[in-house]
Amino acid sequence: MSADTLWLSDINAHPESLLASKAVINKGDYDVGLYTSKNNDKALKAQTTDDISRLTAISNRFWTADWHTINQLKPNKLAHIESFPNMKRLVKSEIADYTLLHFRVSESDLSYEEMLPIPNIKAVLWDSRHYAISTHFPNHQRIAKAINAGLKQLHQQNKIETAYQSVGINHPLTADWKVLNAN
Repeated sequence: MSADTLWLSDINAHPESLLASKAVINKGDYDVGLYTSKNNDKALKAQTTDDISRLTAISNRFWTADWHTINQLKPNKLAHIESFPNMKRLVKSEIADYTLLHFRVSESDLSYEEMLPIPNIKAVLWDSRHYAISTHFPNHQRIAKAINAGLKQLHQQNKIETAYQSVGINHPLTADWKVLNAN
């Protein structure tokens, strides 16, 4: 079983060996900011998909949901960078205009290491998050049933949504921000 949740599209890429739990985060419930350098005036002023299409973006093509989402935004250029520290460096130095990050809650302005989300706009990662369970493991169906029962209970108690909001996913401060890639 995976220790962290995975995107359903990644789990479904291995139907012979992986089974997905019920959704931990439902499709459409994972929003992200377009993070740019705090000094990148051009990016910080972007408010429409046309504005975003004039910017350069970076992500990791193996982060399937992020890569798909950035492609929906149709940036002027999109570069594949494998290392997140390198992505941050390229955005902070304004070699690239933005990358996607879930909103940071440590600061009132949602900043993260000299980067800010472009204000009043966001994107949605149109996939759902699940635990992956190996179908090669004995009793995998019993394990899946137990995980699904626990997830159902946590959802009913609103604990999952509350936990994810506390780390910046679907942050209340961005609730009225415009979604640029509405499905």
